Amino acid sequence: MRRDVRLLIATGIAAIGAGLVVAALVIRAAGGPKTVQEAEPVEVGTVANLRRQIGDGGPVLFPDLARGSRAFYVTLVDGKLAALRAYAPGRGTTCSVVWDRKAQRFEDCKDRPVDPHALDRLELTTEGGSNDPVVVDPRVLLPVSQTGPTGPT
Repeated sequence: MRRDVRLLIATGIAAIGAGLVVAALVIRAAGGPKTVQEAEPVEVGTVANLRRQIGDGGPVLFPDLARGSRAFYVTLVDGKLAALRAYAPGRGTTCSVVWDRKAQRFEDCKDRPVDPHALDRLELTTEGGSNDPVVVDPRVLLPVSQTGPTGPT
């Protein structure tokens, strides 16, 4: 093998190694990777943006990319913003709920209609102004009877 090719390969390996070291240092400086148990409230948009998105295409899905057990929709229920778990009632996370745009309804994993009032709710907070942020806390499950966000929308 020619000397210049060996030098090129050695330089490439050194660059990859340096990149891995930098990535490890960045992760460590940021406190390490977050676990699902460390999930925190998440800002999902503004009141106006969410209302527009829901009006244009129906509920907005926020998937849980970490483990797949905290996915939720933000939608309007009785005219108020609500964060609904994306799983059929009483089925844990084994039966996801999807929005059928054509039928304009939620459906479970067996294509049966699901009443949004029956879905588990997550805490959703906002000050209510159109440009105010909407925050959902995936750790806080509300009783099904509690409707609407904390604060006006």
